Amino acid sequence: MGYDWQKRWTDGTTGWDLNGPHPFTSEFLLIIKQKYSDIGRWLVPGCGRAHDAAYIATHWLNSSGECIVDATDIIPDAIDEAKKLYSMIPNLHLYVDDALMLKDNEVGSYDAIFDRAMMCALDSKSRQTYIENCFAKLRVGGIFISLPFTKVANPQSGPPFEISPMAFHDLLLPFGNLVFMKELMAESVSSISAIQAEMAFIFMRRE
Repeated sequence: MGYDWQKRWTDGTTGWDLNGPHPFTSEFLLIIKQKYSDIGRWLVPGCGRAHDAAYIATHWLNSSGECIVDATDIIPDAIDEAKKLYSMIPNLHLYVDDALMLKDNEVGSYDAIFDRAMMCALDSKSRQTYIENCFAKLRVGGIFISLPFTKVANPQSGPPFEISPMAFHDLLLPFGNLVFMKELMAESVSSISAIQAEMAFIFMRRE
Protein backbone atom coordinates (compact mmCIF):
# COMPACT_ATOMS: atom_id res chain seq x y z
CA MET A 1 0.00 0.00 0.00
CA GLY A 2 3.03 2.23 -0.13
CA TYR A 3 3.02 3.01 3.59
CA ASP A 4 4.68 1.40 6.59
CA TRP A 5 1.65 0.42 8.67
CA GLN A 6 3.73 -2.11 10.56
CA LYS A 7 5.83 0.74 11.97
CA ARG A 8 2.66 2.50 13.17
CA TRP A 9 1.68 -0.62 15.12
CA THR A 10 5.21 -1.18 16.42
CA ASP A 11 5.43 2.45 17.59
CA GLY A 12 1.94 2.40 19.04
CA THR A 13 0.81 5.33 16.88
CA THR A 14 -2.63 3.97 16.06
CA GLY A 15 -4.52 7.21 16.57
CA TRP A 16 -7.38 6.13 14.29
CA ASP A 17 -8.44 3.55 16.87
CA LEU A 18 -11.55 4.68 18.79
CA ASN A 19 -11.19 2.04 21.53
CA GLY A 20 -14.59 0.77 20.47
CA PRO A 21 -16.89 0.61 17.44
CA HIS A 22 -17.58 3.69 15.36
CA PRO A 23 -20.55 5.67 16.74
CA PHE A 24 -22.47 5.08 13.50
CA THR A 25 -22.01 1.30 13.37
CA SER A 26 -25.05 0.60 15.52
CA GLU A 27 -27.20 2.92 13.39
CA PHE A 28 -25.99 1.21 10.22
CA LEU A 29 -27.20 -2.14 11.53
CA LEU A 30 -30.63 -0.70 12.24
CA ILE A 31 -30.82 0.85 8.77
CA ILE A 32 -29.88 -2.29 6.86
CA LYS A 33 -32.05 -4.54 9.03
CA GLN A 34 -35.09 -3.01 7.33
CA LYS A 35 -34.14 -4.11 3.81
CA TYR A 36 -31.25 -6.57 4.07
CA SER A 37 -32.22 -8.90 6.88
CA ASP A 38 -30.86 -11.91 4.95
CA ILE A 39 -27.21 -10.85 5.40
CA GLY A 40 -25.39 -13.76 7.01
CA ARG A 41 -21.71 -13.47 6.09
CA TRP A 42 -19.72 -10.29 6.61
CA LEU A 43 -16.20 -9.16 5.69
CA VAL A 44 -14.42 -6.34 7.54
CA PRO A 45 -11.13 -5.60 5.70
CA GLY A 46 -8.40 -3.56 7.39
CA CYS A 47 -10.09 -4.28 10.70
CA GLY A 48 -7.32 -3.08 13.05
CA ARG A 49 -8.33 -4.13 16.58
CA ALA A 50 -11.66 -5.27 15.14
CA HIS A 51 -13.94 -3.21 17.37
CA ASP A 52 -16.54 -2.80 14.62
CA ALA A 53 -16.28 -6.42 13.51
CA ALA A 54 -16.83 -7.56 17.09
CA TYR A 55 -19.85 -5.28 17.42
CA ILE A 56 -21.40 -6.70 14.26
CA ALA A 57 -20.69 -10.27 15.36
CA THR A 58 -22.44 -9.72 18.70
CA HIS A 59 -25.33 -7.47 17.57
CA TRP A 60 -26.45 -8.88 14.23
CA LEU A 61 -28.47 -11.95 13.33
CA ASN A 62 -30.05 -12.42 9.94
CA SER A 63 -33.58 -13.65 9.35
CA SER A 64 -32.35 -17.23 9.82
CA GLY A 65 -30.53 -16.44 13.06
CA GLU A 66 -27.06 -16.56 11.47
CA CYS A 67 -24.03 -14.26 11.50
CA ILE A 68 -20.43 -14.95 10.49
CA VAL A 69 -17.88 -12.12 10.44
CA ASP A 70 -14.45 -12.43 8.82
CA ALA A 71 -12.19 -9.57 9.97
CA THR A 72 -8.80 -9.17 8.31
CA ASP A 73 -5.75 -6.95 8.42
CA ILE A 74 -2.45 -7.08 6.58
CA ILE A 75 -0.56 -6.33 9.81
CA PRO A 76 -0.05 -9.35 12.11
CA ASP A 77 0.25 -7.10 15.18
CA ALA A 78 -3.26 -5.75 14.48
CA ILE A 79 -4.74 -9.24 14.38
CA ASP A 80 -2.81 -10.22 17.52
CA GLU A 81 -4.30 -7.21 19.33
CA ALA A 82 -7.76 -8.02 18.03
CA LYS A 83 -7.49 -11.62 19.24
CA LYS A 84 -6.53 -10.43 22.72
CA LEU A 85 -9.75 -8.44 22.84
CA TYR A 86 -12.24 -10.57 20.95
CA SER A 87 -11.05 -14.14 20.42
CA MET A 88 -13.86 -15.36 22.69
CA ILE A 89 -16.52 -14.41 20.12
CA PRO A 90 -17.15 -17.69 18.28
CA ASN A 91 -18.64 -16.26 15.07
CA LEU A 92 -15.82 -13.70 14.62
CA HIS A 93 -12.91 -14.99 12.53
CA LEU A 94 -9.72 -12.91 12.77
CA TYR A 95 -6.85 -13.48 10.37
CA VAL A 96 -4.06 -11.81 8.42
CA ASP A 97 -4.93 -11.04 4.82
CA ASP A 98 -4.18 -8.47 2.10
CA ALA A 99 -7.29 -6.59 0.99
CA LEU A 100 -5.61 -5.81 -2.33
CA MET A 101 -5.49 -9.52 -3.22
CA LEU A 102 -8.40 -11.66 -4.43
CA LYS A 103 -8.55 -15.43 -3.97
CA ASP A 104 -10.72 -17.63 -6.19
CA ASN A 105 -12.66 -19.00 -3.22
CA GLU A 106 -13.64 -15.47 -2.12
CA VAL A 107 -15.54 -14.55 -5.28
CA GLY A 108 -19.20 -13.92 -4.49
CA SER A 109 -18.84 -15.33 -0.99
CA TYR A 110 -19.96 -12.37 1.15
CA ASP A 111 -23.34 -10.77 1.75
CA ALA A 112 -21.90 -7.52 3.16
CA ILE A 113 -18.56 -5.74 3.46
CA PHE A 114 -18.00 -3.10 6.12
CA ASP A 115 -15.26 -0.62 5.21
CA ARG A 116 -14.57 1.22 8.45
CA ALA A 117 -11.36 3.02 7.41
CA MET A 118 -9.59 0.84 4.84
CA MET A 119 -10.54 3.05 1.92
CA CYS A 120 -8.83 6.08 3.44
CA ALA A 121 -5.75 4.11 4.42
CA LEU A 122 -5.10 3.74 0.68
CA ASP A 123 -3.80 6.32 -1.74
CA SER A 124 -5.72 6.99 -4.93
CA LYS A 125 -3.59 4.52 -6.94
CA SER A 126 -4.62 1.57 -4.76
CA ARG A 127 -8.30 2.35 -4.28
CA GLN A 128 -9.43 1.04 -7.66
CA THR A 129 -7.93 -2.39 -6.97
CA TYR A 130 -9.41 -2.44 -3.48
CA ILE A 131 -12.92 -1.61 -4.70
CA GLU A 132 -12.74 -4.09 -7.58
CA ASN A 133 -11.77 -6.82 -5.13
CA CYS A 134 -14.46 -5.90 -2.62
CA PHE A 135 -17.23 -6.05 -5.18
CA ALA A 136 -15.86 -9.30 -6.59
CA LYS A 137 -16.14 -10.77 -3.08
CA LEU A 138 -19.78 -9.67 -2.76
CA ARG A 139 -22.64 -11.76 -4.11
CA VAL A 140 -25.00 -10.01 -6.50
CA GLY A 141 -27.32 -7.96 -4.30
CA GLY A 142 -24.74 -7.82 -1.50
CA ILE A 143 -23.93 -4.47 0.07
CA PHE A 144 -20.76 -2.43 0.55
CA ILE A 145 -20.93 -0.19 3.63
CA SER A 146 -18.31 2.54 4.02
CA LEU A 147 -17.44 5.48 6.26
CA PRO A 148 -14.92 7.42 4.15
CA PHE A 149 -13.10 10.46 5.48
CA THR A 150 -14.19 13.37 3.32
CA LYS A 151 -11.95 15.94 5.00
CA VAL A 152 -8.67 15.43 6.84
CA ALA A 153 -6.37 17.95 8.47
CA ASN A 154 -3.37 17.30 6.18
CA PRO A 155 -4.65 15.89 2.88
CA GLN A 156 -1.21 15.90 1.23
CA SER A 157 0.55 13.98 3.98
CA GLY A 158 -1.70 11.00 4.60
CA PRO A 159 -2.64 8.48 5.61
CA PRO A 160 -5.37 8.98 6.41
CA PHE A 161 -6.28 10.17 2.93
CA GLU A 162 -9.47 12.07 2.22
CA ILE A 163 -11.84 11.36 -0.62
CA SER A 164 -14.63 13.68 -1.73
CA PRO A 165 -18.20 12.38 -1.79
CA MET A 166 -18.30 12.81 -5.57
CA ALA A 167 -15.02 10.96 -6.09
CA PHE A 168 -16.22 8.16 -3.83
CA HIS A 169 -19.51 7.90 -5.71
CA ASP A 170 -17.75 7.86 -9.09
CA LEU A 171 -15.33 5.17 -7.91
CA LEU A 172 -18.08 2.79 -6.80
CA LEU A 173 -20.75 3.54 -9.42
CA PRO A 174 -19.40 1.05 -12.02
CA PHE A 175 -19.90 -1.77 -9.52
CA GLY A 176 -23.06 -0.96 -7.59
CA ASN A 177 -26.04 1.26 -6.99
CA LEU A 178 -26.08 3.90 -4.26
CA VAL A 179 -28.85 3.07 -1.78
CA PHE A 180 -27.89 5.25 1.19
CA MET A 181 -25.79 8.35 1.84
CA LYS A 182 -25.51 10.54 4.92
CA GLU A 183 -23.15 13.24 6.17
CA LEU A 184 -22.10 12.34 9.69
CA MET A 185 -22.17 14.74 12.60
CA ALA A 186 -18.83 16.29 13.53
CA GLU A 187 -18.94 14.87 17.05
CA SER A 188 -18.69 11.34 15.70
CA VAL A 189 -15.12 11.98 14.54
CA SER A 190 -13.97 14.70 16.92
CA SER A 191 -11.84 12.29 18.96
CA ILE A 192 -9.49 11.85 15.98
CA SER A 193 -7.88 15.20 15.28
CA ALA A 194 -6.66 14.28 11.79
CA ILE A 195 -10.22 13.50 10.62
CA GLN A 196 -12.52 16.47 10.20
CA ALA A 197 -15.48 15.06 8.27
CA GLU A 198 -16.96 11.69 7.36
CA MET A 199 -19.85 10.36 5.32
CA ALA A 200 -21.76 7.11 5.38
CA PHE A 201 -22.51 5.20 2.17
CA ILE A 202 -24.20 1.95 1.21
CA PHE A 203 -23.84 0.57 -2.30
CA MET A 204 -25.56 -2.60 -3.51
CA ARG A 205 -23.70 -4.81 -5.96
CA ARG A 206 -25.45 -5.26 -9.27
CA GLU A 207 -24.77 -7.89 -11.92
